[in-house]
Amino acid sequence: MVPPSCPLEFGVLLEALDSAALIFDSQDRLVAVNTGAAALVGKTPAELLGLEGGEWSALLGQWLAPLRDEIPQCYAEEQSDKAPSVSRLETRTFPRRILELRKQAIVGSGGSVMGRLETLRDITALVRWEREVQRDQERYLRDVERLEGQLEQVEKYKMELTANVTHDLRTPLASIKASVSGILAGDVVYDPQTLRETLSLVEQETDRLQRRVQNLLSMSKMEAGDSLLNRDWVDVADVVASALESLRSIQENRRVKLEFEEDLPFVQGDYDQLLIAVRNLLENAFLYSPPESPLEVSVSTSLGQVRVRVRDFGAGLMPDEFDRIFDKFYRGRSARRIPGTGLGLPICRGIAEAHGGRLWAEHAPGGGVAFVLSVPVGGDQPVLDVEDLDQPGSPPQ
Repeated sequence: MVPPSCPLEFGVLLEALDSAALIFDSQDRLVAVNTGAAALVGKTPAELLGLEGGEWSALLGQWLAPLRDEIPQCYAEEQSDKAPSVSRLETRTFPRRILELRKQAIVGSGGSVMGRLETLRDITALVRWEREVQRDQERYLRDVERLEGQLEQVEKYKMELTANVTHDLRTPLASIKASVSGILAGDVVYDPQTLRETLSLVEQETDRLQRRVQNLLSMSKMEAGDSLLNRDWVDVADVVASALESLRSIQENRRVKLEFEEDLPFVQGDYDQLLIAVRNLLENAFLYSPPESPLEVSVSTSLGQVRVRVRDFGAGLMPDEFDRIFDKFYRGRSARRIPGTGLGLPICRGIAEAHGGRLWAEHAPGGGVAFVLSVPVGGDQPVLDVEDLDQPGSPPQ
């Protein structure tokens, strides 16, 4: 609505706007208002004409509140400022709507300010979109920061892996080279006992080298998705016995307490893969616990699973390491003084999961840590022949 002194076209123009619109004169009195602005405050256009700017501000404040600490102080600004001012308000009632208040000075041909035009436009959808974009940007930045941190960590792990693998491969090779070169040189005549001891050392270092290479190959196959299992009936107790026998050279007269549950069922699995997993668990226990401390190894059944539990009395793990210890390349804080690749436990978990089982670490009362490898029991158990009972080292057919 416009007063009679205003041209008719002016009123038609205000009504055509899709926003609430008001015009104040140079004396800060409301001289024109469209129905959208009047409806916003529950009035008719006739009731609003003649209001002063402060009165309109107070009336509007009953319906709208500042958005995000934005205070509509533009109502009290000097109108000599010809630049537009913009603020955002939100309705006090539900459903919440957000409006943009824009004030623009009306300048005459001589450059003087003749009044101002105010519009209130519903920008609820726009603000919601802006907020979604902002959340997406923040999430993207967090992801980028996280990935950058992971890349730095991977690079660090790669350098450590290169150094550790180099050390793990070079050490047994150097020992093998020195032993064999000494024998071939012929400078010293070895008596049978010394020769046997030297060749035994070569065998031990060769086994050690073979285990390291096997771990690297196993991890490579897992990453390539090429870790198919050659399933057969497997006696897990026999796997543990074979693993201990293969590590005889590093046991150093260590006391190993074995506890096998009677009448253990067989599992359907890959004997060689399970041997790698159990051997890695045992080797870790030997390497990362004091030489004089014992080891406890048990094989039992629980909830349809055969469980191998390897418990040491070493330094144990920090509370935040019980999951991280299975991350590729990660090495426990207490283990970093000993060379290693950080691949053994991830390989063990990969083998366990390939069998439909699990591998986890748990705190051991009295110190140390226990690793539990759990593999599901197979279906109908095999019927053993007498020959099978006489050959515990071979899995049943």
